[in-house]
Amino acid sequence: MCGRYWRDIKFQEACKDMFEVPFDIDEILPNFNLAPTTQNPIVLQRNGTRSIEEFRWGLIPFYEKEGKPKYPYFNARAEKLTETAAYKGPFKKSRCIVPISGFYEWKRSNGEKYPYGFEMAEKPIMPLAGLYHEWESSDGSKRIPSFTIITTESNDIVGEIHTKRRMPVILSEEDFDFWLDSDNENTKVYYDGGIFEPYPDEAIHRFPVSQKVNSTRNNGSELIQEVDEWK
Repeated sequence: MCGRYWRDIKFQEACKDMFEVPFDIDEILPNFNLAPTTQNPIVLQRNGTRSIEEFRWGLIPFYEKEGKPKYPYFNARAEKLTETAAYKGPFKKSRCIVPISGFYEWKRSNGEKYPYGFEMAEKPIMPLAGLYHEWESSDGSKRIPSFTIITTESNDIVGEIHTKRRMPVILSEEDFDFWLDSDNENTKVYYDGGIFEPYPDEAIHRFPVSQKVNSTRNNGSELIQEVDEWK
C-alpha cells in the first residue's frame, strides 16, 4: 500500500521538467508528511490537453450521495480495478499520474513502527499510476475532485519492509502517453502491457528515517534525513 509520502524542495522544478506542463509553481509547496484527505497535485489529460491540478487524496466514488465515502479509497489494488465499482469507470476514462518525491513504509517489530523512505535512485520525481474522479452533488452545489494511488505486488526492496508485500505502481516515462490516453477505454492493454509490474529493485533507494514520521503532526525536511539502520 501507499499511505504516506512527501514532496521536497526540488519537486516543483522537477515536475516542470518531467511533464512539460505549465502550472502555478507557487501553489505547490514542500510537504514532508502527506496523508490521505490532503490536497495534492496530479497530472491528468482531458480532450488531449494535459494539466497539473490539485485533487483530494482519497477517491470519492460517483455513487456517494454526500461526498463522504464510508471507505478511504486512497489505494486501489491493480488486480481489482475492473471489479470494484469505485474504480471501474475511472480506470476506463480517468487515469492520472501522481508525482511524488518519495513514500514511506513501516517495519513493525515488538510493538514498534520503524519507518523507511523510498525514492528513485537516479530521478527526483517518482511518478505513480493513479485514478481520479470529479465528484459532484446531485444539485450541483458541491464538487470534490479526488484521486487514488494504484498498488501492486511489491518488489524485494519494498517487500522486505512491508509485511503485506504491496507497493505503489511506478510508471516509466515512456509509458506516460500510453497511461494518460483518455481516448483509450480498453483497459486490458494495461495489464497486457506490463504497467502493473513491480518496479525494478535497483531503481529504488531505501533508507531508514526518523520515527517522527509516525505522526502526521510532524512535518519538516528532517523527516527525510537518513538515520542509523533500524535493528
